[in-house]
Amino acid sequence: MAAESLSHFFKIIRHSTLQHKKLVIPKVFVKKFGNELSTVSTLTVPNGGVWKVELTKGGKNIWFHGGWPAFVEYHSISNGYFLLFRYLKNSTFHVLIFDMSACEIRYPHCCVEQKDNNQDELEDEDSVEIIGYLTPKPPSSDSTASFENPIFRRGYEAQSKRRKMEEVVDLYELDFVGDESEHELLDILEKMRISVKRNFQYINAEEKVRAIAAARLFRPKNPSFMVIMRHRDLSKGTMYVPFQFAKKYLIRKDAELIKLHDRDGREWSVKFRKSLPEGGGGGGGDFIHGWTKFSKDKNLKKGDICMFELIREKNIVLKVLVFHSSSSIF
Repeated sequence: MAAESLSHFFKIIRHSTLQHKKLVIPKVFVKKFGNELSTVSTLTVPNGGVWKVELTKGGKNIWFHGGWPAFVEYHSISNGYFLLFRYLKNSTFHVLIFDMSACEIRYPHCCVEQKDNNQDELEDEDSVEIIGYLTPKPPSSDSTASFENPIFRRGYEAQSKRRKMEEVVDLYELDFVGDESEHELLDILEKMRISVKRNFQYINAEEKVRAIAAARLFRPKNPSFMVIMRHRDLSKGTMYVPFQFAKKYLIRKDAELIKLHDRDGREWSVKFRKSLPEGGGGGGGDFIHGWTKFSKDKNLKKGDICMFELIREKNIVLKVLVFHSSSSIF
């Protein structure tokens, strides 16, 4: 990645961001520039506005804090807005703000000095002051000029996908900044009666959002399980069935054939085999004979999400829906 690209980052504003009244800076950016950031940052916007906002540091995290709520309120930033930050050195950032129409907002033409009334959030009253304005630039109805910057263009092109992902995140009150949400996905899927592997919590943020989106689209009415295809599932001719589901519905079916049905009415037979305990907490099992044919027929690739729903418990039948990683899930 070019050094210039690391001087840019974008954030999509969510309900949780507004509630917490702070904005976390991405860890990759902090790793590169964190040591040179002071306790007060300067935010500039296209109309010439200049804002002082406190930077709070905690461990390896840095976030905009004191003064940030005033910046948000003044620019009427709300859920779903997209902010692109360009770092200009000396703790100064140029900020572009886009609303839900995916177009740059009409920045206020003028303003007066403002203070944030919520003093208990601030260490220094001056940190929320608008410290000066250059001659305001007239607002533009389009953002064509911005696309001349290839760094921005790449960020913008990724925005549509990210915004759709964020809609899923917002629905379930998730926050994928840092590692706070390792267990949230498991809790959500458990409530939907969807079993997953024990190491499922360690998948990356995008896979977590795709998993939630897949679960929403699948909307199982019966006990189910989800598997994100890994190399093992495709190369060894077997697929591990999560422990919770296997223990309750399949253990007594050891060496029996199980029917897999897709939504097109096609059918496959796979054999279930009990396996050794996963992580010392009780065994799950594997689909063995027949799984290779199913995976080839469905053209499964690494990263694909497979949803299995129990639709018949005696002479077991599972309904299967595949969400390919190469296609949009939103």
